[in-house]
Order: sequence, then C-alpha cells, then structure tokens
Amino acid sequence: MHPLAREVLERLWRAGDGADMRASQRTPTVSLTHKQFPGYASLPSHADKERFHAELAEAQRLGAISIAWERRAGPGGQIQRLTLVSLPALAEFLGVRPTTAKVADAEAALAPWRNTWLAADQIINSWRAGRSPRGVAVDAWPKVVEAFRVMDHCREQNYADVSERRVSAQLFRDSKHIEALTTILDLLTAPAFDQSEARHAEATLAALGLLKHPSAFLVAGPVQIKTSLLGGGVERSSVLTPYSGYSPRHVVGAEGAPAYLLSVENLTIFHELANGLAGPLRGVLVYTGGYPSPSQLRGYVALLRSFPDDMPVWHWGDTDLGGFRIAGLLAEQVGRSLRLWNMATYDEGGVGPALGKGEVGRIAALCERWGWPEEQLAVARHAARIEQELQALKIPG
Repeated sequence: MHPLAREVLERLWRAGDGADMRASQRTPTVSLTHKQFPGYASLPSHADKERFHAELAEAQRLGAISIAWERRAGPGGQIQRLTLVSLPALAEFLGVRPTTAKVADAEAALAPWRNTWLAADQIINSWRAGRSPRGVAVDAWPKVVEAFRVMDHCREQNYADVSERRVSAQLFRDSKHIEALTTILDLLTAPAFDQSEARHAEATLAALGLLKHPSAFLVAGPVQIKTSLLGGGVERSSVLTPYSGYSPRHVVGAEGAPAYLLSVENLTIFHELANGLAGPLRGVLVYTGGYPSPSQLRGYVALLRSFPDDMPVWHWGDTDLGGFRIAGLLAEQVGRSLRLWNMATYDEGGVGPALGKGEVGRIAALCERWGWPEEQLAVARHAARIEQELQALKIPG
C-alpha cells in the first residue's frame, strides 16, 4: 500500500476505533487540506498521486470509506476529505482488529481470574476505557494471562521462597520467561493498581516469594530461635557465633531478652556487625535479604512478637528510595514504632550519587507516613544517596 494512503487511513481508523470504544455516534472524518494533511499536497509526482487515489478508491469500493472530492477539481482531481463508512471493513482493509474486539478476546481469556484477583477486573476496565496502565496495552493480554498463572502458583505455594528461574522453567519451559513479566506482575500485585509507584523488579518478585537465590533467614545475637519441625512440634536452638541461618518459613518465634532488634538490608554490613566489628551485640541482628520476601517477613514478625512491646526496633538500609521502601515494608509489619538507624548520616564520606527530585519527594512521603522526620530533613537537605559500605559501623547502645 502507498505509505501516505496507509497513514491517512490509519488516522481515520484510530478516530473510528476510539469512537467505537466510546460508543460515540459521531462519524469520523479526516480532512486532506494542506494544513490538516500536508503530505498530500507534497506528493512528488502525478503518478504518485494517482497511486494514492487508487488505494483510497479501493477502500471506498470495499465499503470502508467515502471520498469527498473538491467540486472544482471533480472526481479524481483533488480529495477534500475522507469519511468512515464501516469500521470492520476498514479494519479488514488495513489488516487490523478493532480494539473492542481485542478487549472482548482479553475479557474471555481473563475470565478464570476475575473471581480470584481484583486486578483482572481492573485491567479489563482500563482497556475498556482506552487506557494502557503502565504501558500494558490490550494486545498484551496473553502475557497478562501468564502473569496470573505465576501469581496463582505463588499463592498455592503460600508464597514460599523459591527460585524464580525454577518456577519459570516449570511454568513456561523457559528459565528467564518470568523476568519478562515483571512490569505486568508489578501492576497486577500493586496495592493501588496503576496508581501505585512502579517497583524494582527484585521487589516485585520478592513480594511473590520469587528469588534469584532463596536465602536463609540470618540471625545474630543473644537469643534462641524457635523453629517448627516437619513432624510437628517446636525446636529451640541458640544462635551460634557469629550468626545462624534458618529456613524463614519455619521460624515461629524466639526466646531471650535482647536490648533491641536491628534489621539490616545489606549482606556485607550484616556480616561485619555479626562478627563484632562494631562491638559486641546486645540485641538481635536480622538480615532482610535485600527486599524481604513474604517468608522473610513472616520470620521477622515471628521474632518481633516474641519480645516486649517496649523493646526498640531499628532498621538500617541504604539511604535511597529502595532503602526507604524496604523500611516502609518492614514498618507495615511491625505494629509498633520502627526507627531508622544510621540513615540520616551524611558526615562520614559515604555520600553517593545525587537523588532526583521525584525520589526525594517519594522518600519524604514515606518518612511522613512512618514518622521519620530526622531522615526526611536530612534527605531533603542533601538530596544524595548514602552508601552503607562507606559508613562507619555502628550498633544501638
């Protein structure tokens, strides 16, 4: 097809497709005046113009459009405007499908999940309204089906920590397939659907219990850890020096009288603190596993509930948007005040790259929500990341 003919017919198609989605009674038209469609007046030769006209005449013959010719030039001389006559006929001529038909296909395909996941109705309603939340258009519905299959699998496994690539291979015969679904999974699992902020891929997958390398629940400090036994009952074991690792889903509590609980985002920092490089531990030290998975969070909460409500609870993470998001995730679980440790310290040479204005704003919102005014003020003042590894090691007194 002549490229200019396709361009003008696609413009008419988009207008008609939008009207069809809105159930509008207005008849779409496209003007071919020099102002509205300058390419028409700029066709390089008479033969080129004749070919352009022939393509549109064929669309008219098939009942897709009608052509209005300028009166002075007469039929075949100069086109004034095109009017849509039949959207299905124009769709067939261009080799496309109306969005309403695509939405109907998507709705039928997603039907098995509409009573299970709220996001199924939310994404269908978005497509009906002509929107593509997070860039997920209706044409992507087969990938949305795949994402719901992943979500079903994770829920059936009670969000146990498992290898993302193993699950990907089991479900799709491709160990890297789930990685391509993270944007859609983020959308479908977000608390407020497309009104929620996009998360890092690691955070999205961790929330489902999908990890690159499922990690142990690492604990250091003067406590005994209670774990459930496969045959029933509970086992108690003292945390070894410098630390002990447990299956997070089997951690059910702890015994002891630690001075505090400090969770740490960075594995290097956890190792250094557990090995006493900041002094002896009087409290419990827990490694979050980066973005904590549901299993890691359950283990964390099980420990926390074993200790008195007035025991101080701290978290030390990177001073960037990801670090504050992890802190916020923990704060949701704590049920008491969670304080931040060493996340407002900009005077030790550990300042990294600058934070964007949007990142500073989102960090401020998290600080306001969870009551971290000191950190909010420090981030607003410096607008820079803090690299944990460059900070002096400290533990609560």
